[in-house]
Amino acid sequence: MNDPPVPVGFYYAQALLDLRNRLTYAQISERLGYDGASSISDIINKGVIPSHIRGEALFVLYVEIFGHKPPMSPAQASGQFVGNSAPHITA
Repeated sequence: MNDPPVPVGFYYAQALLDLRNRLTYAQISERLGYDGASSISDIINKGVIPSHIRGEALFVLYVEIFGHKPPMSPAQASGQFVGNSAPHITA
């Protein structure tokens, strides 16, 4: 998975925290295609950005579980990152 680390427009850590209330780390990891829960922890605790395909999978899982789009961070909602190509860490 060498996709560029481009955010797909939502707050990954908050989406995972919300999902954690409904699913285990193991279930989330499996649904997103990770080998273990450490990648989920890295997104929540270290702000690691998932690959594009895993970000899309997270979006789909969130909508499947909650019936609406995942939340945006305050910075994303304000449009702060529009056109900004800041470096990201990819999981």
